[in-house]
Amino acid sequence: MSTAPSANVRVLELFVELLGARPGRTKAQLRALPGYRGLADDAFETQFQRDKDALRDAGVLLRIGRGEHYSIDRDSFAPDIEVGATDRALLSLAAHAWDRGDVLADSVDAKAAASSEEEVSAPVIRLGLT
Repeated sequence: MSTAPSANVRVLELFVELLGARPGRTKAQLRALPGYRGLADDAFETQFQRDKDALRDAGVLLRIGRGEHYSIDRDSFAPDIEVGATDRALLSLAAHAWDRGDVLADSVDAKAAASSEEEVSAPVIRLGLT
């Protein structure tokens, strides 16, 4: 039995999809995302509007280009930041857990609990996740 993703997961999926979209994504393309798949037209429009509002509330500016292609203005929401080795390792683990459908969730939890950079980065290198 499949369950619909939570609102947070659905908005994050929309964010990731639009962030990497060049020149953007149409509504028809976005309907293929797990959070929208199978929704009736009215339900999709309502949900999509809520999710766009959630992104805007978070400070993310959406663009609508030619042919109704939605994308994210990369300059609108995040200044450049410096990320240390520990944070890079944790982000890498989180990304891989996400890609594998939480197969590595226990591993990510264990690595996140580690208190020093050496405890985090050594297992990451050994697993080949850097």
